[in-house]
Amino acid sequence: LSNALQEKNSLWSFYMEKVVPGTLFDSEDQLAIVGTGALSYDIFPGTFTVDDVYMTSPYGNFWLILQKISGEILQQLISDLNDPMGGAARRLASPWRGARVPSYVTSSVPELGKSYDLIFCDFDLDPIVQHLKDLMKQQLQPELFKPAMNTSSVLEAWFQKQPCEETLI
Repeated sequence: LSNALQEKNSLWSFYMEKVVPGTLFDSEDQLAIVGTGALSYDIFPGTFTVDDVYMTSPYGNFWLILQKISGEILQQLISDLNDPMGGAARRLASPWRGARVPSYVTSSVPELGKSYDLIFCDFDLDPIVQHLKDLMKQQLQPELFKPAMNTSSVLEAWFQKQPCEETLI
């Protein structure tokens, strides 16, 4: 999986559309936001080992959850986080990030009029919670979500649950 971020079968579409929902989510009312720095290596066809998991996802950040965030707020949050001219994207801009690569990706597009439990990793805590605090005008206290799982272990768990076939990658 070495396609560009926006292309079908990219590492990020695989991770956010298959791995995270397939190993982490308990319901359809959950949505994940992850910074694009969480994965650092491609997945290639063939045998995929535990060493490959930790080369692809070496950081092992823990998951946090905020419950019942509206789709409207989440749409604004995602826009703010990925706005190259302002918001968190400007504050977190790195010289190695290309203009076409968003700083954050989601497991799905939040729908207006619907509420979600927002799942994100501890590395992204400050920008996500600060933006939500600004948007919602209230203090937020994320809780640890599935303490036995982290950004690396969900990838390992997905491959253990669904052995990889060459057609998947």
